[in-house]
Amino acid sequence: MLYNFIVKNFRKKSTLVTVIGLITSCFVAWLMALVYDKLGFAIYSFTFFFIIPLGAAIAGMVAAFGYYIGARLLNYKPSDNLLASMIAASVITYLVYQYLVYSDLIYEGVHISERIGFFQYLNLLISEGLGFLGYIFETIRILGFAFGGFIVFGFLDSADYCDKCSKYFSEKENSTKYYRDPTVFEKDYLEIQGSIE
Repeated sequence: MLYNFIVKNFRKKSTLVTVIGLITSCFVAWLMALVYDKLGFAIYSFTFFFIIPLGAAIAGMVAAFGYYIGARLLNYKPSDNLLASMIAASVITYLVYQYLVYSDLIYEGVHISERIGFFQYLNLLISEGLGFLGYIFETIRILGFAFGGFIVFGFLDSADYCDKCSKYFSEKENSTKYYRDPTVFEKDYLEIQGSIE
């Protein structure tokens, strides 16, 4: 009932899929900020061999997973626009995370947001100690978020989709049926064959 209400009140499925995806992205950003606040660890900063942004790619995948769920539930076929939206949401997750951390930081009893603006904070955070090299590392991390969104799109795009009925195929169990009468078998076979064509 709720499903029908929501679908009827959104003109396009793509809008609803995007809303679901953005909600998931914001939730992931909040969750990462919470982990950072409680444990002092930035999940997205985990790298493999100091270069491959594994943490960022995983965070980007989880952030884009809402798009996957929305598209499957609403039978929305993947498109170039959905890909762009998923990658953008993954990157936005990074920015929302950074903003949540920024808005919670306190220095000498004062919120840092009262002293400097967000982009100034981000600039200091990225370039501190590394200068221009910090921008290169952070760009690689941001690309990791985007790559995570791209991976989830690949899973969605590889799912079997029926263009004729505009639905994803679902996995059904196979069953074996034995016939004693060959005429009943032939009748069932022709019926099944007719429904496939």
